[in-house]
Amino acid sequence: MSRRQVARTFGRAAASQETPEVDASLELPTNVAIRRAFVIEASYGPDAAERRKPLRARHLERVGRLLDSGVIALAGALADLSESVMIANVSSAAEAEALARSDPYFEAGIWIGIVVREFDQVIVERPSGSDHLPTEKRVPN
Repeated sequence: MSRRQVARTFGRAAASQETPEVDASLELPTNVAIRRAFVIEASYGPDAAERRKPLRARHLERVGRLLDSGVIALAGALADLSESVMIANVSSAAEAEALARSDPYFEAGIWIGIVVREFDQVIVERPSGSDHLPTEKRVPN
């Protein structure tokens, strides 16, 4: 299997990695599809917990709009506040980069590096009306 460069690094940190190509000839069950998306990894700079406070509401409102519109499928910060991760339903790594760069955290230097990776998301079609989401579990803050 050939290998290709799929990670793009932007900002002031992070290194790219190689990932194997997806074999498009693999047979999938009839209710399963693979959709190309992009993982955005945004690394936090020093003192991010304090520095992000004045911008957090604006950042989270933006993330909410992007989630509601389907532009991103998932977003959140790692518990150790080393990175934020988003899964973006956009057409290119450049579009994913632009999405991250336009975030208030990147503009203010709270995110100091952006890594964009191609991601093949598994999509399962469910019968109409079925609830396929797991029961919500909350972690204490």
